Formats: sequence, structure tokens, C-alpha cells
Amino acid sequence: MNRSVSLWQAALLVSFLMSVLPAAQASEETSAATHPQVLIASHRGSVSHAPENTLAAFRWAESIGADLVEADLRVAKDGSLVVIHDARVNRTTNGRGEVRRLPLTALKALDAGDGELIPTIEETLAFVRSSRIQLLLDVKDSRGIDAEALVAALAQQRVADQVL
Repeated sequence: MNRSVSLWQAALLVSFLMSVLPAAQASEETSAATHPQVLIASHRGSVSHAPENTLAAFRWAESIGADLVEADLRVAKDGSLVVIHDARVNRTTNGRGEVRRLPLTALKALDAGDGELIPTIEETLAFVRSSRIQLLLDVKDSRGIDAEALVAALAQQRVADQVL
């Protein structure tokens, strides 16, 4: 698993920093109303410090002060909602195959790196509930995901106000 920062990621970070530096350098007398709050987001939790889209990556992002983590949501063969970016498990785990063709039990048997597992939406939301961090959820397979099940999971975990 390659955890190095790619050239485009570095360019994106530099671009972002260049856009917020003028606001950060504004005088203290400038009102907060004229400069929106800057939020620090951690893409897939962290790809350089922990396996992406895992609870370890989300915990790391929170530990360094990120305001929110972006996570990707897909549906397993049995309808379970899992947090994984790619349509196939090949790149990010020790397994092979399409997420939508594997049941949750098979997905949970895979190593997502450093002994981490592919988290379910319930596990991810439980982490969010117990933390101060917000979750930016990127639904990757919108036709396959049961929106009612997702809304029910948000309600059950009482995190609707922490999830975008």
C-alpha cells in the first residue's frame, strides 16, 4: 500500500493553503463575519498515517485537530453499508473482488492494512458520536444504497448533526 503524498495532493494542499493564508493574515480587528471559519478536513481519514477509510485513520485525523473526516460509503452484497473508497477491494485490502459482490462477513475478513478492518457505517458513526469530529460522507454507490437504512443509522447513533 502506497501511503506517500502524490504530486496532485501536494498541489491541492498548496492551493488550499494559498487561498486561506490571506484570511489568516488579516488583522485581528477584522470581524469573524467577514471571514468564514476555516475547517480542516482529512481526506479518507489519513492515507499517510493509517490505512485510508479505517477507524485508525479517523482517530489519527481527530488527534491532529481535524474538524471533519471525509469517508466513502458503499454497499456490500448483503446490503450492509461499508466505508471503502474503491468499487473493488484490491487496492486497499489483501483481498480481491467487487465490494457489491462480497457479503459483510467476507469484507470483515479482509485486512485493510496494519491489521485494520473495513468499517461498517455503524462503527464509523459510533466513532463520530464519541468524538468531536464531523463526518463528510461521500456516497459512492447511490443506486445501491438504501437511503432509509442510512437515515435510520444516523438516527440510531444520534449523529445527524455531525454528518454532512
